[in-house]
Amino acid sequence: MRNDSVFLKWLITISLIGFGFALAALTGLFHTINAADITKLSFVILGIFFVYSIRIGATAYRATCGDLTGRERLFKSVDFVARLLVDIGMIGTVIGFIYMLSTSLKGLEAATSANFRYADFISSSVAFSDIPNIL
Repeated sequence: MRNDSVFLKWLITISLIGFGFALAALTGLFHTINAADITKLSFVILGIFFVYSIRIGATAYRATCGDLTGRERLFKSVDFVARLLVDIGMIGTVIGFIYMLSTSLKGLEAATSANFRYADFISSSVAFSDIPNIL
């Protein structure tokens, strides 16, 4: 594969990604994400993705000029960053799940939890009383 075809493929890809970002900005998707994401980690992920995309493009451009230094190091760092972005996304998922649980259990009082324990006892005793009828 020729070096200039790598840069052209990157240029086409980054152009399509830029078009997608512009479309998302025009439709208000970023405002919706900002309102829904309490941690704002999605914008951190987008920022890291944008920075490394530009870095890959700069390396591809240098490769078209014949400078192949730093390609292996860049490939290793891109692999690390790709894994890092997935890990940041998982951390955001865990934080969101914890936040969801904390808000849904906020109104739970001691009397309500005692009622849950009593209801659990009643349902388990009914289930065990039906065992002789099943056998």
